[in-house]
Amino acid sequence: HGKICTPSCITGYKSSEKRLDCYDGLLNPPGFECTPIFLGCPTPPPVGNGLGQPCLEGMIISEGQNCTTVCLAGFQPSVPALQCPEDGSLQLVPSTFKCIAKCNAPTDIDNGGRCIEGGIIDH
Repeated sequence: HGKICTPSCITGYKSSEKRLDCYDGLLNPPGFECTPIFLGCPTPPPVGNGLGQPCLEGMIISEGQNCTTVCLAGFQPSVPALQCPEDGSLQLVPSTFKCIAKCNAPTDIDNGGRCIEGGIIDH
């Protein structure tokens, strides 16, 4: 009587309750849940022409950090990075990006014609 249960979860999870109190053979509250601890923003789902994992930094971006966006060769991200704000929202800003094709510069132009910018032009 009057004893407590201190909930515990495996690493990476937290308890929905700080404690369970025992009174007359009943716990109050009667149970708890172990829910994942997100220490940052989850990355967006894979994007077309992207490299499987959308962010160089991994699947969770820490608050205050950026997700460096990545695309397949010949494509470039519509934005260079997505930010995980420090406001507790756990939502990247912007929330996703697109991989946009670069332009191949013309070749075999008479009299040395070429693009000063090089053989591949960013969008």
